[in-house]
Amino acid sequence: MIGGWVLKLVVAFGLLAIAAFEIGSPVIARVQLDDSVHQAADNSAQTFFQTRSADAAKATAQQVAQDKGIVMLDFSVDDQGSTHVRAEKKAHGIFFDRWKQTRRYYHIVETATGHYNNS
Repeated sequence: MIGGWVLKLVVAFGLLAIAAFEIGSPVIARVQLDDSVHQAADNSAQTFFQTRSADAAKATAQQVAQDKGIVMLDFSVDDQGSTHVRAEKKAHGIFFDRWKQTRRYYHIVETATGHYNNS
C-alpha cells in the first residue's frame, strides 16, 4: 500500500537528517572556532605590534572572541611578539552531546598563534 512505504520513507529521511545534524554540528563548530581563534590571534598580534602592550593585545583577542561567540581560555605573548590564543566552543546536538561517551566531541578547544604581518 502507498501509505506504508511513504511512512517508511519519511522515517528514513528523518533519521538520516538527525544523523547528518549530529555528525555535522561538531564539524561545523570546529571550523568556525578555528577561524575565530586564528582571527583573534592575528588581530591581537597586530595590536601588540602597534602598541607593544600585552594588555591591549589581550583586549583585542577578547573582543574578537566576544564578537564571534567563543570563550577565550588563555592568552599569552611570547618573546618574539607572537600571540597565542586558546578558546573553546560548544557544538549543539540532539542526542550525542548528552552521552558521556560522545560528549567530548561536542566540547571543542582550539589554539592559534598570531604573527604580525606587515603586508
